[in-house]
Amino acid sequence: MGKRHVKTTREHIQKLSKASPIDAVEELIWNGLDAGGPMVEVRFGLNSMKSLETIEIVDTGKGIPFTDLDAAFGEIGNSRKTSLKINDDGRRLIGSEGRGRLKALSLSPVPRWITTYRHNGQFRRYTISISAADPECYDPSEEEVLPPSKTGTIVHLDGVQVACDALLRPAARERLTQRFALYLSEYPET
Repeated sequence: MGKRHVKTTREHIQKLSKASPIDAVEELIWNGLDAGGPMVEVRFGLNSMKSLETIEIVDTGKGIPFTDLDAAFGEIGNSRKTSLKINDDGRRLIGSEGRGRLKALSLSPVPRWITTYRHNGQFRRYTISISAADPECYDPSEEEVLPPSKTGTIVHLDGVQVACDALLRPAARERLTQRFALYLSEYPET
């Protein structure tokens, strides 16, 4: 009869995408650190009532080359990080299961990754979207060629859940500081 491929289900993806706001942001920061570069920045956009409206996690890594898109977004339970062990900056890689990006769905109904990378001397940018309504698919835009720029990825989260306001509390900053303390002491230039 022949071999068949195992497919995942929407229910499985939705289960993997469940996380508290702090756990989801932590996953996205780890992804940014794994991408390389000296910094990952978390930006909060507030509405007129001082509630969170948007979140951005910005890394200064090498971006996601378009040729790596399917490996980065098209697989669950597998990651190129498993075989690499360290990033281009010589730091150990944290993620290895290829599901951290799904945690963004617990923060926003349609997270977007805006990534800029360098290929053959050109800077290129494109966007990848995932929708909570159709979580087993990802939607890349066309690439655009940019003037000289910087590489990196911005995870942009619009329409964040009300529960995300917990990220504005001092306890959230303290918890994240504790979670990253060992890594940052191991790599003080980060």
